[in-house]
This record gives sequence, C-alpha cells and structure tokens, in this order.
Amino acid sequence: MTKRRERKNGRLRDRALATATTLFGFLCSDLEQQLQALHDGRSVVSIASPKELSDLAVRTQKALQTVLDLEIDAIRAQGKPQGGAPGAASLDLGAARDEIESRLARLAGQG
Repeated sequence: MTKRRERKNGRLRDRALATATTLFGFLCSDLEQQLQALHDGRSVVSIASPKELSDLAVRTQKALQTVLDLEIDAIRAQGKPQGGAPGAASLDLGAARDEIESRLARLAGQG
C-alpha cells in the first residue's frame, strides 16, 4: 500500500472513529436521561414503552462496540501499542465497558 493511500485510510478511520464516538455519546446521554426520568418517576416523553427503552440500550451498546472496533482497527493499522491512535479520541475502554454494563444492569432492573 502506498504512503498516500495509508494516510487516506488513516484519515477515514479517524473520521469514522470520531463519528462513532459522537454517536455513542449522544446515545449514552439519551439513555441516561431516560433512566433518570424513570428512576425519578417522571414521565418519559421521547420513550413510549419499555421496549423502546430497551431498543435505546441496545443501540447504545452497538455504538460502543463500533467505537471499540474502530479504535482497535486504528491501533492495529498503525502498529501502536494499545493506548490510542494519533488523532483518535482517547477512550478508556475499561471505564466505557463498565459504564455501559452498569447502565444496562439498571435498565434490566427497571424492566
């Protein structure tokens, strides 16, 4: 692969990772708001049913997996030790995994 193509692929990976990370952040925020509203006994306007809340949790989990997959691909492509690829968002994978597991556990407890 030429250096030019490698740079282009790297930029595309970085952009995909940034997009996936942003999407994951939005979904986490929405899921957290929905769970907090349910916990507080408030009406949840944007979620009409427990199934929709469950679907939101699944989308959040899939977005996290996409972020992790893209970050791993970027690390492998650049031959860097795990810790982040240049230009990629720094992500504490263990903390992200723990956070999504705790949110899904809370969701399962409310269902």
